[in-house]
Amino acid sequence: MPTKGLFLLGITLWGFYPVKTDRNTTMHRIFYILIAVLALQACGPRDGDKPKTALDSLSLVIKEDSNNAGAYHERAKLFLNLKKYPEAFKDMTRALDIDTTKAAFFLTYADLCMLMKKSGNAESSLLKCIQLDPKNTEALLKLGELYLYVKDYQQALNYSNEALKVDEHLARGYFTKGMAYLDMGDTGRAVNNFLTTVEQDPDYLVAYENLGIIAAKKGDPLAEQYFKNALKINAQDVNVRYLLGEFYQTNGRFDEAMAQYATITQIMPNNRSAHYNIGYINFVYKEDYAEAIKHFNEAINADANYFEAYYMRGVCNEKLKNMDAAAADYKMALQKMPNYDKAVEGLKRIGR
Repeated sequence: MPTKGLFLLGITLWGFYPVKTDRNTTMHRIFYILIAVLALQACGPRDGDKPKTALDSLSLVIKEDSNNAGAYHERAKLFLNLKKYPEAFKDMTRALDIDTTKAAFFLTYADLCMLMKKSGNAESSLLKCIQLDPKNTEALLKLGELYLYVKDYQQALNYSNEALKVDEHLARGYFTKGMAYLDMGDTGRAVNNFLTTVEQDPDYLVAYENLGIIAAKKGDPLAEQYFKNALKINAQDVNVRYLLGEFYQTNGRFDEAMAQYATITQIMPNNRSAHYNIGYINFVYKEDYAEAIKHFNEAINADANYFEAYYMRGVCNEKLKNMDAAAADYKMALQKMPNYDKAVEGLKRIGR
């Protein structure tokens, strides 16, 4: 009998029983209730039959309809997010075998090709996407970024401009133009486009970073604010924090520089450059050689091949009259970097 019928039978038989309190009647009623409950459970889908994930669901759809291009596309996107690129590639190839009229398919295929370092396939796929959907800003932006990647700057500018014709508020388009102009040596236009980038998207950290780098090279005090704006977006960005530290250090603001480097070592204890710079400031500007040695030690612990740190530790030991230790450090620097002039001069200086 079907499970639904069992459920109804159990309820019906239970309802027909007169209300009595003797033990046999109670046991019979329990029996029929159990039939009803078990039947109810049987009515629902079994756990083994239910898809457990979106991936399982799509695989089930594909199993039932092997020509469902949309399902292959959606499963490919899931594989792509899981970084299972061969599986995603197989699904996208199948989706495009079935249907070549969907711009979205070519866009996903292009993303996958870029991740698999197949820039030629990515280019042709994006061009096909634009052929199907000429105002697809995502495809236009990605073509601009692709051409920037392969250093075809004019094409990068062309496709970024095409995207901006469709939507003038696209921060990514201005950023790509800024990077193209920067690589071409036109810092004026680069700055203008980076400024427009952050006008359109105040959280565009990399645009602030580039503005800071350009300003710092010119000695422009605006660099500090640009780097600080970037750190407001992500206080854990050690690269930006290091750039700010370098800006302070270059401009003689040593305590502020060391504060930035110290914060970096809290975020990333094995950041060799931050430790080295703290050691360098202690050596050169504070003449605290013992403290400098501590930080050069940390730099060496972070990178055993850091020959400059061995050399600087040697110079500190030389200043402290620890000549054997200085000689050992200069020799270690030479072991890591043969013919390193400064270490050679160090050994001559101490007569070793």
